[in-house]
Amino acid sequence: MRSRRSFLKLAGAAAGALLLPRRLPAAGGLYKPQGAPVLDQPWPQGPDVKLGRGTLGWGAPILSRPHPEGANLGYVYTDEVVRVLREVVGLGMAFHTHLWFELEKGFVYAPYLQPVMNLRQTPLTTIPTDGVWTELVAPYVDARARPDPAAPKVYRIYYSAVFRWWRWPQAPTASPGTGC
Repeated sequence: MRSRRSFLKLAGAAAGALLLPRRLPAAGGLYKPQGAPVLDQPWPQGPDVKLGRGTLGWGAPILSRPHPEGANLGYVYTDEVVRVLREVVGLGMAFHTHLWFELEKGFVYAPYLQPVMNLRQTPLTTIPTDGVWTELVAPYVDARARPDPAAPKVYRIYYSAVFRWWRWPQAPTASPGTGC
């Protein structure tokens, strides 16, 4: 006979399994399902090109119309970058917004995609001594352990992240006779 405690443990484990994403990352990096509406890198550039980055771990559904009851045509998975044709007002899945993004394949509810751009920038050749503020204007960038494309990825930086870069000051050198 099973105890109430063992039943609750089993039920908790089953509920936890339901919360896990329906996909696991492939050994080589991000999971890229076949037939997904993914734009290959480099992404299209320019201020007039509208892009969206998938943000839901289990995938944002692509529907046939901007309505929760539309037919499911596929998914936009995490970090997949898709071209957004236009914004459409339909029936939202939540009361606070009814905005949808129209893709080439269908419609995605706006809160499920991060609007991103891919703008061309001229890199700085030197960093001023007092530093410089920068903003990431690409959908995402992978930071690596060292400046080598084969180096392991340490973390990912996403669109519109703001950083301050500065030059490390020169270490003071000891002058003769000061005892330093």
